[in-house]
Amino acid sequence: MNDLISRQTVLDVLKDKWNMFSDANDAMQESIDTIEALTPLTPQPKRRMRLFKIIDNNTGKEPTYDVITEQAKLGDLMTDDIDGFYVNEDGQIIFVDDCGNCTWLDMNRFDIESGEEI
Repeated sequence: MNDLISRQTVLDVLKDKWNMFSDANDAMQESIDTIEALTPLTPQPKRRMRLFKIIDNNTGKEPTYDVITEQAKLGDLMTDDIDGFYVNEDGQIIFVDDCGNCTWLDMNRFDIESGEEI
């Protein structure tokens, strides 16, 4: 008789837990539906990028490998892991290696030539 009571008690507890889980799941889905109905999806702005060239004012051309290596060494960058040139919002030219090191290039020595927008 005790076995039957304990089994029934266990079954009752399991049923109660299942009902609580089911109610919580329904409440969560209702909350999600409400939020989706109230919050219109905001379209993400299209990312725009502009290509550019770096010009060495000493030569009037794009910097050569030797010039790039020289500038990397001056900025304590890893010359074997050069990542590229970046331009910040102020128009300063930043030279970066793959290790995350960076240096600002001399604005009198180098210029930016703007290219097409992509």
